[in-house]
Formats: sequence, structure tokens, C-alpha cells
Amino acid sequence: MPLPRWVALANKRFTNRLVEPILRRFRFYAVIHHTGRTTGTSYRTPVYLFTDGKVSYVALTYGSNADWPRNVLAGGGFCEADGTTRALTNIGLVGRDEVWDRLPRRLRAFLRILRVEDFLRFERQTPTDQTDR
Repeated sequence: MPLPRWVALANKRFTNRLVEPILRRFRFYAVIHHTGRTTGTSYRTPVYLFTDGKVSYVALTYGSNADWPRNVLAGGGFCEADGTTRALTNIGLVGRDEVWDRLPRRLRAFLRILRVEDFLRFERQTPTDQTDR
């Protein structure tokens, strides 16, 4: 069961802005840039990024029906991580079973408490493949 909508709204309005400067120092932190499906507004969503080879995963703590994953699935986006911003390719939703064994044990325990069932899966273009935005 995803986190309640009011938690997402509180994070969007207050918490994300406060913790982003601190989280930027951590390897697992990333920002997904995407565009609203109906408004065309540009958004930045902070996420925890897990990479396994060329494939990256983001735990959807608010569920797959939250606005930002739907925006990314509909229109693509960019991932800002490790000091680079790269376009997202091969984007899709995957279930917990596909990713679970690849996650660090502590992280699995945390995601189990949050009852995370869905993950956003994508590849980030290499800098040589990236086109200008």
C-alpha cells in the first residue's frame, strides 16, 4: 500500500526543498526531471536511485499511480545523478519480485515497512549518446 497522498503533498511543498541540499551528497540520491502530462509544467522529483549495471530503479513509495511516474512513462525525462544529467530510455514499471534480490538488505527492510510494490525501471543514456536538451 503506497504512502498517503497528504505525505506526498507535504514532501512536495516543504520537506524536499529542505533536505535536497543534504541528500545531494549521497550516492543513491537523484532528481528526475519530467513534464506534466496536462499542464506542460516542468517538475523535479527527488528519488532514491538503485543501479544494477546499465539499468536503474526507483522505488515508487507513493505507488505507480502518483503523478510523477505517470508523467515519466508518458513523456520521458532526465535523471540528474552523479554530477550528470542524462536522458531516460527504456522506461517501464516493474514489480517488486523483479528487483527485490538486487537491493541491499537494509533497504529491503525499509521498503518492506513502507509496503513498496512497484519500481520505475529505466536506463540512463551514456554521456556520448546524450543529445542536447
